[in-house]
Amino acid sequence: MPTDPLCGFPASPALVMMIAPQFRDFTTSSRPTRADIVSAAWHVREHLGISQDAWGEACYAFGRWEAAVAVAAITGRYNAGEVRSPGGLLRQMIKLYNTGDLRLDRTLRGLAARCTAGEAQAKAKPGCHVAVVTAQPPSPPKTPPPSMG
Repeated sequence: MPTDPLCGFPASPALVMMIAPQFRDFTTSSRPTRADIVSAAWHVREHLGISQDAWGEACYAFGRWEAAVAVAAITGRYNAGEVRSPGGLLRQMIKLYNTGDLRLDRTLRGLAARCTAGEAQAKAKPGCHVAVVTAQPPSPPKTPPPSMG
């Protein structure tokens, strides 16, 4: 049975706030504690459509802090347009954890690197801010002008 869903990754409240900015909406401190992050994850998971049942299963399997970090990782990937079913992904993470195949550390490293690269780009370009990228619907096709015949 696996013991650490984060695979030793040193997740911190600051990392969670960086990869999942929505958590800020549910914390009252600019320097939240782990307990603050767990509480925020409860609210964020609801906005993502993750059921209370899936949240409870993740807390039971991973631990409350680790489940909150998993929700933060899902949020970061959802913001990037990489996740269509946050609840389904959390349940898949639980299955992978139970078989010893969950590598949440890799996801967290990738999200942290993406955020760090975005912050560096924003500092290099005055007035540029790190933005959440969302998929845009395609533009309607342009109608050709009527033929003159």
